[in-house]
Amino acid sequence: MSLKSVLYGTRNMMGLDIGSSSVKCVLLEAGENGYSLVSASIADIDRGNPHSSDQTSNVIEAIERCVKDTDARIKFVACAICGPEVAVRRFYFPKLDEKDLAIEIIYEAEQVCPFEEGQFIVDHEVMDIGINDQEDEDDSEGETNGILVAATRNLVLARNQLVRKASLNCVLLDVNSLALLNCFMECEKPESGVTFGVLDIGSAFMNLVISSDKALPYVRDIPNASNGVIEHIAKQTDLTLMEVAEILRNRNTLSDDMMEALKNASSVLAADVQDSLRYYMSQDGSAVDRLYICGGFAQTRGFVELLGKELPCETVLWDPFEKIEIKGRQRNKSIETVAQYGPSLALATGLAMRKI
Repeated sequence: MSLKSVLYGTRNMMGLDIGSSSVKCVLLEAGENGYSLVSASIADIDRGNPHSSDQTSNVIEAIERCVKDTDARIKFVACAICGPEVAVRRFYFPKLDEKDLAIEIIYEAEQVCPFEEGQFIVDHEVMDIGINDQEDEDDSEGETNGILVAATRNLVLARNQLVRKASLNCVLLDVNSLALLNCFMECEKPESGVTFGVLDIGSAFMNLVISSDKALPYVRDIPNASNGVIEHIAKQTDLTLMEVAEILRNRNTLSDDMMEALKNASSVLAADVQDSLRYYMSQDGSAVDRLYICGGFAQTRGFVELLGKELPCETVLWDPFEKIEIKGRQRNKSIETVAQYGPSLALATGLAMRKI
């Protein structure tokens, strides 16, 4: 299952993941045997004055530096958004034609999305739910099911303006979790009957998507992520935020005290994820078999294992480049980038797989 376009957007383009602490770029090439990596790069955002309300210039500089590092001349990019100004909802309607469906989608969005009327953009994708027997298939023929996505006009406008200021053209705007799902489906080809989740742990948000061939994807943005863990550890250890972040970023073996602090802080994230897993099971009737964890903080030594001890499912570190060939003029450089940051590049990779 994948959305061909979300919110708007039909050329190959670069995947541009603009996070709150770094920017990631991925350029892929599609072939008969799947995707191959042409170039990938990552650039940290200079936080400058942490008390400044406007970090826009630092973000633009990071985007420009990241794109330049790929040595790609492409100007068309696919970006993604998440957070409280984005809503992703599943819909289940009787069989509808395109005209009636468009009307129902707007009405549904007005009912379920917590945004002011007329101040959001909405799009949708009709999606088939996997069928395992003839009786279910007969029942599904009278239904129109799928996902609607709504985002505030201010957020969409701000993301487009940001990209334009970096001399790029955002030709497709996606949603973090659905781009992750797109990447996972392309790379892993999950088995029928398996319920899986993909969890991207960023700085400000955890993006979770749960999917199976029996139900529509479930999406949730959790407003607690690595920033919260770092703050929690800093309070326990009397270290500064920058000192904690540097220790974790080095991915070296942690001291016993630091590992204990990481364990305590991680339990808070695990509780938030557990709430989502329970909700999914209550709605869809199936437990998650395996949770694939990616994002920059997922590479912190010992973190995935700690999270696994708190959750009722198997947890594994997911690197999409285990299934993607690396080639091109920058092959050696890309190999180094992927070896160091592979799980951090999952979202940008999913965006690079989009086509318009």
